[in-house]
Amino acid sequence: MKLVVAILQPFALNKVQNALLKLSCFPGMTVVPVRGFGQGKGCDAPDFEAEIVDFTDKVRVEVAAPDDAVDAVVEAIV
Repeated sequence: MKLVVAILQPFALNKVQNALLKLSCFPGMTVVPVRGFGQGKGCDAPDFEAEIVDFTDKVRVEVAAPDDAVDAVVEAIV
C-alpha cells in the first residue's frame, strides 16, 4: 500500500476526481483544503521580512492505493 499525495488548484479537483473514479482499482480519496505558495514566490533576500508572500488556496488529495495500482492512480491525477 502506498500513499499518493497531490496538491492541486481547487478548479482541477473535479477533473481529477472523475479520472480517478474511472479506475477499477480506485479505493477512495481524502481531500483537505490547504494554503501555500511556490513557483518562485519564496524570498531570496537575506532579510526574510522584506518580502511578504501571499498564500493561495489549494487542495491536497490523498489516495491510499495498492502497490500494483500506484502507477494508474498517478497517471489519472496527472
